[in-house]
Amino acid sequence: MSIRSKFRLGVSNDPNAAAPSLKEVLDTVLAQADAMMQEVLLELHAGDEGRKVHRLADLQHAGAREAAVQLESNKVDVGALFQRRLSDGLMHGGTVLAAPLRFDDLGLFGDEELNESVELARAQDEMSLAVDDVLPQLDAVMATLLGWRTPQPEINPLRPEIFVRALRETLFDTMTDAGAREALIVPAAGYMGVRMNALYREITDWLRSFGVEPALREGSRVRTWSGKGMSAVVGTVAQTMLTLSRLRHLLVGDLDGPAQERSRAEGEFGHTVPASYEVLQQLKQVETVLQRIERRSRADPSKAAARGALSAAAGEASPQASLGRQLAEEVVRLMFENLVRDARLLPAVGARLRAMEPHLQALAQVDSRFFSNRQHPARQLLDRITQRSLAYQSDADAGCSEFLQSVDEVLAKLGAHEQSAARFAELLAELDQAWAEQDEAAHRRGAEAAQALLHVEQRNLLAQRLAEALEDRLRQREVASFVADFLRGPWLLVMAESRLRNVEGLADPGGHEAVIEDLLWTVRTQRARQNLRRLAALIPGLLQRLRDGLAVIEYPEPLSSQFFTQLGALHDAVLEQRGGASALLDNLVPQDSAAETGGLADDELWVGPRETGESGFIQRQAQRPAALAQAGGSSEESQTFQVSDLRIGSWIELRIKEQWVRAQMTWASPHGTLFMFTSASGSAHSMSKRTMERLLGEGGIRIVAGSHLLDQALDRVADAALKNSIKR
Repeated sequence: MSIRSKFRLGVSNDPNAAAPSLKEVLDTVLAQADAMMQEVLLELHAGDEGRKVHRLADLQHAGAREAAVQLESNKVDVGALFQRRLSDGLMHGGTVLAAPLRFDDLGLFGDEELNESVELARAQDEMSLAVDDVLPQLDAVMATLLGWRTPQPEINPLRPEIFVRALRETLFDTMTDAGAREALIVPAAGYMGVRMNALYREITDWLRSFGVEPALREGSRVRTWSGKGMSAVVGTVAQTMLTLSRLRHLLVGDLDGPAQERSRAEGEFGHTVPASYEVLQQLKQVETVLQRIERRSRADPSKAAARGALSAAAGEASPQASLGRQLAEEVVRLMFENLVRDARLLPAVGARLRAMEPHLQALAQVDSRFFSNRQHPARQLLDRITQRSLAYQSDADAGCSEFLQSVDEVLAKLGAHEQSAARFAELLAELDQAWAEQDEAAHRRGAEAAQALLHVEQRNLLAQRLAEALEDRLRQREVASFVADFLRGPWLLVMAESRLRNVEGLADPGGHEAVIEDLLWTVRTQRARQNLRRLAALIPGLLQRLRDGLAVIEYPEPLSSQFFTQLGALHDAVLEQRGGASALLDNLVPQDSAAETGGLADDELWVGPRETGESGFIQRQAQRPAALAQAGGSSEESQTFQVSDLRIGSWIELRIKEQWVRAQMTWASPHGTLFMFTSASGSAHSMSKRTMERLLGEGGIRIVAGSHLLDQALDRVADAALKNSIKR
C-alpha cells in the first residue's frame, strides 16, 4: 500500500474530531520509515543497473555498486534499522538544534570529521531540493501542533536533517567502505527526498483536515532579530576557490608564505603547526584561480595595484604561498561583506568597516594567525568595534558620535603605519583605554549592582540549604498552610540573611531559628489552650521578633500584613476559646515536604527595595517569596532561543514601560540564576533566569546578537565554504 493511500485512510472532515497529537503524527511517520528505506534501496540498485542514468555517476566508486546490491538484498534488516535510527532522532532529537559549523573549530577538524560534515551537507542539500516546495506548509502546521503562533522550522521534529542523520547512521552501521558510503548517501538522500515530498504533503493535508491551521508569518511576533543581510554571502563565493578543505588548510597554517613564516618565527604569538595535509592535491587548481584573480584585477586596477605591491613586498612566492594569499584575501573579503551587509550595524559603521578592510587585507597576507587565533589583536580590535556599535540604533543616539570619532582615530593611525600584529595591539590598547575612561561611571555602578545581585543569589542558595532542617521540624506536624508558607518563604530568607551578615560566628544570629519553635507552639491550638497564660505572654514578643526579622530583608509591610492578620485572628480565637480557630485552619495538614506548598522558583527570588534600586531588578509582579523547594522545573523550557545560549557580551532589546531598550549582558551570577544587562546610557537592568525565559516566550525580549558579530561573520564564511564543497 502506498504512502498516499495509507494517509488517506486517516483523513477526517469531521470538525468535531480531535486533531492528532504530536505522538500520533510521529508514530504515523515511523510506520512509513521501513517501507520508505526499502524503496530507496531498490532505487539505488536500479541506478546501479543503469535505469537511473542521472544517478549512475554517483555509483562509479569502486565498491559502491557492490554495496548497493548488498544493501538491496538485505533491505528488510536495513529498513528496520533505519526505522530505529529515525525513531531515536524523532523522539530524542526533534527539538535539539544541530550545532552550526564554526569557523574557529575548523582547525581542529581531522579529515574524517571534515568529510563527514561535507557528506551530511551534500545529502541534506539533495534532500532539500526534493522537499523545498512542501516543507514550509509542513513547518506551519507543525508549529501550530507544537503550540506556536509563528512557524518554527528549526524545531520541527520532522525537519529533513533528522531524516538525513538517520540515513547516514544506517549506512554507517551497515557499510564498512567509507568511500562507497560517501558515494551512496547523496543519491540515497535524493531518492528518499522524493518520498518525503509525498510524506510531507500528506501529513500537512491530514492535519489540515482535522482543523489544524498553519501558523502565520505576517503580523506575528518575531522572536529573534529579523534584520536583512544576516544570511551568508554565498552568491559571490560560488565562483571562488574557497572550500571547506582549503579553509581548514589556511587555518592550520599549511598554506603560509615566506612572509608569514618570518612573522611566526618572530614569536609574537605561540602557534603550533600540525603536520601538513594533502596540500599538493589542492595545487592543481592554482592556475585556474590565478587566472580568475587576474581577470578581477583587470576589472579593478586599484585592487591590482594594491595586490602587486603586496606581492613585491613578499618577494617571489611558491604556488603554495600564492594559494594561501588568495585564500586569505577571499576570507577577509567575505568576512567584511558579511559584516557590512548586516542590518544590525549602522550604515556609518559599515562605511568605516569598508575603510578598514584594506588594512586587514594587508595584515592577512603576512600573518595567517589572524584567522586561527581568536585573540589576535587585529581580530580583537575588529570585534570590539562591531560589538560596541550594537549599542546604537541610530546616529542620533547619545554617545554614538563619540564612538564613531574613536573609530575614525583608529583608521587614521592605521593608514600611517605598516600593518602588523604589534601595531594592532597598540591601537587596541589605546582604544580600550579611551573607552574605559568613558565608561568609568557605568562600570562603577555595574560593579555595585553585581555585588548586590551576588548577595541575593548567595542568600537564596543558603536559604535552600536551610530548608532541609526546616522540613525536619515540619514533618508530621499539623501546621496551617499559611504558617508553613511563611516559614518556607520569607523566614528562611531572614535566617539566611542573618547568617550572611554574621561575623561573630554565632550559631543562631538574631535568634531567628528559635522563633520557629515558638511560632509553631502558638499555632498548635490544642496545646496552646492547655497553657493560655504562656500563650498570652508569648504572643507580643513573638510578633515583635517576627517583625524585626522581616526588617532584616527589608520585607515591606504590605506583603506581610495578610500573614499577621491571619496569625492574629488565630491567636485571638484560641485565647478567647472560641470555636472559630478551626475555621481559620481549613488547610491544617501534616507538612511532609515543601513540594506540597510549592517552591521559590528562580524568578521569585526575594530582592529587597535597596537591592532592586541598585541593580535595576525587574520583578514580574510585587509578591511575597513563596516557599523554598528542593527542586523545581520550568514548563516553558522549549524556546527557539534558550537563555543558556546568551553569553557575556550578548545584546538584547528589552521592553520597559512600552519602550524597547537595547542592552548588553555584562554580568551573570556564578550559579546562573541572575543576569544583568547594561544599556548605552549605563543603566542596569537585571532579572532572574526564569523571568528572562518568560519574557523571551512572551516577546518581551528580542535577541539582537546572541554571539559576537565577527564570529557570526566568520561562521558564515565557513558555511559558504561548506556550500562550495557540496558543489564540487
